[in-house]
Formats: sequence, structure tokens, C-alpha cells
Amino acid sequence: MKNGKFTPFVLSPFDHVFPPDLYAMTALYFQMEAPSEAIFDLQRGLSRLGELIPFLSGEVVPANSPYKTNAMEVRLASRNDDVSLVRVKHYPKYGLPGTPSTIEGEIARRVGCTGDESARRLVSEFEQPAVPAPVFRAQINILANGLVLCLVVNHMVIDGKGNDVLLNLLAQCCRSPTDTSWSTSIATQGVTRRYLHDLGRSGGVPSIPSNLPSSLGLSTPPEEREQKFDRGEGLAPDASSASYNLLFSDSRIQLLKSRCNTRLSELLQVLAKEEGEGKGEKTRFVSSNDILTTLLWICITRVQQQQASSTLGVAVNSRKRFPKALPDDYLGNAVAYTDCTLSISELRCLETWEKQQQEQSLYEQNPQSSTIIDDGPTIELLTRLAYRIRCSITKIDDISLGRLTADYFHTPDWSQILLQRCDILVSSLRDWNTYGLDFGPQLQGIQGLEFLPASSAPGECIVKPAQKDANGEAVWEVMITLQPAQMEQMRQLPLLQWPLEYDIPVEFYCSL
Repeated sequence: MKNGKFTPFVLSPFDHVFPPDLYAMTALYFQMEAPSEAIFDLQRGLSRLGELIPFLSGEVVPANSPYKTNAMEVRLASRNDDVSLVRVKHYPKYGLPGTPSTIEGEIARRVGCTGDESARRLVSEFEQPAVPAPVFRAQINILANGLVLCLVVNHMVIDGKGNDVLLNLLAQCCRSPTDTSWSTSIATQGVTRRYLHDLGRSGGVPSIPSNLPSSLGLSTPPEEREQKFDRGEGLAPDASSASYNLLFSDSRIQLLKSRCNTRLSELLQVLAKEEGEGKGEKTRFVSSNDILTTLLWICITRVQQQQASSTLGVAVNSRKRFPKALPDDYLGNAVAYTDCTLSISELRCLETWEKQQQEQSLYEQNPQSSTIIDDGPTIELLTRLAYRIRCSITKIDDISLGRLTADYFHTPDWSQILLQRCDILVSSLRDWNTYGLDFGPQLQGIQGLEFLPASSAPGECIVKPAQKDANGEAVWEVMITLQPAQMEQMRQLPLLQWPLEYDIPVEFYCSL
């Protein structure tokens, strides 16, 4: 993968939600008998990817433009001659870990490698945290029975949906490197960034020309306005935390959704008024994602340090919600965060139901198989919180995003755009089509995917791409980062046990 040539560009106000040295690390697992034979396909695909998106070889640095304090830009790397963007490592004593489609019956007999030390073996080495910060690094890891491709992407430059676009483009580059039609273009990236700058500078409602240049040309400092900060992202990983994969039954999540929507129809007028929905009641349903997020919110709140309230941030891909919709293939940050709060006193209704479940489990061999949740107060609690989440997502619309972009843009010091810490953060990547990607005849499709916990903060939950379990049933897989003692306590909660199929520490490979 060669270092590409591109025109330096200032990152958008939304990109400054993240610090310049925060990375999203994704590991893709390919199973094959002769993994060394597929190295060339990956290297060729990565090289083609770099040609199509040349700023992947760049680095994030303070911008030269003086119009804002601490604005950041992407420019050509200053150490092109001695930096390899793609590295290859061999680990013949390790094999691929289990996945939801293969894991049944394997847990007891394999030795999984977990934790930050194991994860670091898969990641290309570079100085972190540090600025200049690279935009992209890749490492191809050769195991005894397959490949692990670990991609490190700078979160200030590319968001979750952008990562999905990048993976789709990489699959196309591996499968058909000589194609002339591609799923995104460098021109699209420049036009969209310029739109976000203009949207913010004009106060949220700009007049957009049809032929925007790809370079940023802001010169006159705009009038400053007071900045309102929202609670959102927790940024700093914690070395004492651990990450776990939890697998939830889709059929049970669907059952809860059905019961909550039935209860919502009875409570709609009251709840809509509480959430400020007004007479129109724009929101009349809760989704499966809302239900799962509610379960995670309640259960993690129960085991975290007790406070009077708990805050929840939900990452929302807002590309289609801006005054002018952003392209689906835009790589940069276009995420807004909900700001939900629950009072610990709201959870008191669970005490009676949990006591009943604990007593019932004393004489049931498999309490997870019992037919509930049908407790009235518990269903109402789930309905209220799921509706609260849904309303907060609905309120992220063209008007609020225009105002938020203006607030970000007119912040005097762009390093202050960083969103504040919340207690629990949920990001859903379930719509990624990663398991449907075709990387060509040698690599084919991926067997598994992991997000390295070095990039996760305590209380962070990542809903992973949709897949099926060993029986071919749809499941929800969530990576949760918590203190080990908190995870042990949480797995004992009846509310979590009911839809949970299993939970294990995140495994990056296994010893042979």
C-alpha cells in the first residue's frame, strides 16, 4: 500500500467530536487451509484501496488555517520513507477463535486468548497516543488455519458507517481490483465536508452551490456564539476493564418488542406528553434496537456505582437527517448522540419481579427457558425507557442537526467540541453487511469480526453486525466493556438472563 498524494483538508466540525488519537480497530477473520496463499490478494486489495482513497496514507495534525483554535486537518504524512501502512505477521501457534455460528460445544475445550496483550499482537505498531496521528494502518496476521486482517482507522476522520463503507470498498478491491466503477469517490468526500462547514458557518441553513470544490476555503473568523455541550461519548479506554461478547436471542427480543408496543398503545398519550412529543405524537413505536438498548441500560446501571441517575448516549447515523442528506458513502463523521437520563428510583419496580424469578430458578433446571417477561410493572418500565430512547432519536432531525452543526462550528476552540462522558454508550452496527461481503475466490467471506477493546471505554456497548448462531437462528451479538466484577454481577440479573444465550470474554485467537 503506497503513500498517496492528496490535497490537505481541514476536518469538519463533526469530526472534532473525537480526539485525533482515538482509533477504531476492526479484526476480520478468514478461515482457510493455506492462508499464506491469500496474502497477495489482501495486499493487492489494500494497495488498490489506498489508490482510491489516498488520504488513508495521511496523518491528522493541527491545521495551518488560523480561523479556529485547535482545528485539525489531514495532510501528507511527514515520514513517508520509513512508515509501512500494511504489515504482515506470522503466528503459527495460534488459530481462529470460535464464532456464534461455530461456538456451540466449543467453549469448554478451547483456550481462548483474551485481553489487551493478545489484541496488541494483531495491531500494526505505531506511536499512540500521539499527534501527528495516522489515518489508517493494517496488519495481516497469518494463523495456522486462517488470516486475521486488523484495520486501524482514525475515528476523527472516519466514523462507524464510514468504516462499513471502507470494508465494502476493500472487498471490491480484493475481488475485482481492475474495476472502473467504485462505491465511493474522493470527490464525494470533499464536497460533503465543505457542505458541513458551510452549514455550520451559515447558522444551520446554508445555500449550497452545486459545484463545490474539494478543498476547504474558510478565511474570515465568524461571529462567536455561546456553545452548548451535550453529553455523549466516553472517550478514554480503561486498562482495568474487560470486554465481553453477549449473544441475545432475536426471538425473545422480538417478543419483548411486541409486548412493549402493545403497552405503548395504551400509554401513548401520557408518555408522549412526558417526552415533549406534543399533540402530533410523531413516535408511535419502539424498535428491536430500542428494546435491546433498554435492557443494556437497565442492567449496566444496576451494576455501576450507584448514583441518583444514569445517562445514556446512543450513537445515531445522521447522514439522512441533515437539511441536505449526506451521501451514504461519506466516510467522515456524521454521528449525533442522544441524551437520555433515568432516575435510579425508576428501577425499584424490578425488585419484586426479580425476587420471584430468583425463587423460581431454585427449582427450575433451565430458568432461561421460562415463558416471560409478562410482569406488568416490568413491561411498563421497559416500554417507558424504550420510548424515551426512541423519542430522543426522533428528535435528531434536520433542524436540530443544523443548529448542532452551527454550535460546533462557532465554538471558538474546536478541541472543546469533544462530547462529555456519559455512563453508558450504545453504538449499533447491526446494519453493516460485513458477513455478506465477497473478498474474492481465495478469501471468500469472513468467518468472524471483532472490535478490539483497546478502543473501548467502560460502559461502551457495540451492537455487532447481524449474523446467525450455530442453529441458523438470528441473534444479537453485543460487545460490552465493563469491570470484571461488574460483568459477573450483571450476568446474575434475571432481566438479562431471560434473552441471553451466552456470554464470554472477547477472544482474538486461540492457542493450539
